[in-house]
Amino acid sequence: MSSVQLNLYKNGNVCTPGERITGTVECFANTAKTISAIKVVFKGTGKTGWTERESYYDYQHRLQHTNVMYSSKENYFFREITLVQGITELSPGSHSYAFAFILPPSGLPSSYEGTYGNIRYHIKATVVRSWNTNLVHKIPLELFAPLNLNYSPYLRNPITTSVDKTMWSCLCNDKNILVFNMSLPVTGFVPGQDINIGAHVQNLTRVNVANVQFKIVQHLEFLTRNPRTNAKHMKNIIATHTEGGIGAHGEKSWTSTVRVPTRKGYPNFESCTIMKASYRLKATLIVPGPHRNLENEIDLVIGGIPLIGVSTSFTGGPPPAIPTVHTTSEQQMEEPTASGNVDNFEEPPLYKDVHHDKY
Repeated sequence: MSSVQLNLYKNGNVCTPGERITGTVECFANTAKTISAIKVVFKGTGKTGWTERESYYDYQHRLQHTNVMYSSKENYFFREITLVQGITELSPGSHSYAFAFILPPSGLPSSYEGTYGNIRYHIKATVVRSWNTNLVHKIPLELFAPLNLNYSPYLRNPITTSVDKTMWSCLCNDKNILVFNMSLPVTGFVPGQDINIGAHVQNLTRVNVANVQFKIVQHLEFLTRNPRTNAKHMKNIIATHTEGGIGAHGEKSWTSTVRVPTRKGYPNFESCTIMKASYRLKATLIVPGPHRNLENEIDLVIGGIPLIGVSTSFTGGPPPAIPTVHTTSEQQMEEPTASGNVDNFEEPPLYKDVHHDKY
């Protein structure tokens, strides 16, 4: 019986862009064997796909149903190395052939496994036999492509968003306003880092705000091109935090902290065109009764290499507001109801220079 096996010199199969992968192809022949080639292939691909049940009318105007498979595929790299070429006689016993390959330093998204798509990397060794079935051994690679936040200078800027809501009171036939300002010192974070949120609420209404809820929400988008363009969306809540409420005709400023979990997946899809990941800090003022809650949001970027040379916390206590870089204003008007009481950019560090934990 003959066999082939891939062995890597490194421990485990986790790798990073630009890394040199070395190993051996071990061939075992129980008797003399004739082969025509020994090849090693390095490959990275991304795929999306799902099936949808769709309806249509046939030529007799009868309603029909069919399953449509949507899919897309893209290649990130392909490299083939030939270790043995031409007719070769392998004597009985073991034969070892060394190989080395350097992964591309850029253009590689992170490995990912999901319901509607995956990104996979592998190494495959093949012993080509002209008059027999080829011998094949394939091992997966888990690529960790940390997103360097320092390459996006805008992430270093503070930001403030403001929303407000006008609420009516039928008994008093008046209207008053609820204002919610939310501030962040930066918008780029890494797993294990605290997000310090400056919050300011001015409640000029007759209604108590029950509490304030903060969430970090991950949005995933999967795209297909065959047989036509289509998309699937997924939303995951990866962290939550709740603060106390604000009474009627009250005002409050404070700083809340939400930690980015380390045991969650934050794939880097920067070099992928069929999968996208985005993050958002969502804050909600919970208002009881028939009133709609007031929501405020700020877009975040979660990467693998933290911002260097910038403070990610507020100094001197929670600010009611910080210098506004971008302001979102949302005005919500509620109609009366019959219920009565209606209440200087530096050069980014290299990956090897920054300590981080794999997540």
